[in-house]
Amino acid sequence: HQRNPDGLYIGVVALLTTFTIYTPSLLLGLLALDQGWFDGINVGAPPGLATLTQDTVGRVADSALDLLPGLLVFLLGAGALLVAFQLFDRVLPNLEPPGPRLERVLVFFHRPLAMFVMGGLVTLLTLSVSISLTLLVPLSMKGIVRRHGIVPYVMGANITTFIDTLFAAVILDAPRAVTVVVVQMVLTTVVSLVVLLLLYQPYQRAILGLARRLTANRRSFAAFLVAIFLVPGVLLAV
Repeated sequence: HQRNPDGLYIGVVALLTTFTIYTPSLLLGLLALDQGWFDGINVGAPPGLATLTQDTVGRVADSALDLLPGLLVFLLGAGALLVAFQLFDRVLPNLEPPGPRLERVLVFFHRPLAMFVMGGLVTLLTLSVSISLTLLVPLSMKGIVRRHGIVPYVMGANITTFIDTLFAAVILDAPRAVTVVVVQMVLTTVVSLVVLLLLYQPYQRAILGLARRLTANRRSFAAFLVAIFLVPGVLLAV
């Protein structure tokens, strides 16, 4: 009997999926930007939206900076996020293992494309890929989401997680930034769908197998953590 995925395993699967999907989409994105394939995109902020944001959130932030040191404002912001995450965790229902009726309904969500859409929708609603992935832990522990459903879920989440970045680019009225975000979203979607429709089974087996080996012992997991920090550092230094 194979145990259900835990938080550590899900985290490794999510990172591996992200690395292997984002890398080709990033390279394609650089090519697309260099060739100007998406230069026709022209999205501006709706009239009054930037002013509304500045008059609400901006005014509160400016007042806080006038009264308090910048470091303290940063810590207060981080604390507010932690409190929000804690409140979110408290309102989550205490899930029970699925019964026969629920199992029949969940058969639909065992399909890769269904999990792909679900991951995208959950992240779109929460605007946080961290929260949407956190939801996978209790769902997996209760057997509601199966192991093979994690990969397409993460793929969908990794697309709609750019929505808040796109919104920020529109608010700041930065056309070039909007183009960059749209390019990344479109090409990440294309790469994800190619994998889902043409390469899903071998890709899934490779990701889950590698994640299983990386979480099998502390040495493998430690090497993985070192690589996570080392590779970006090397790329930045080059």
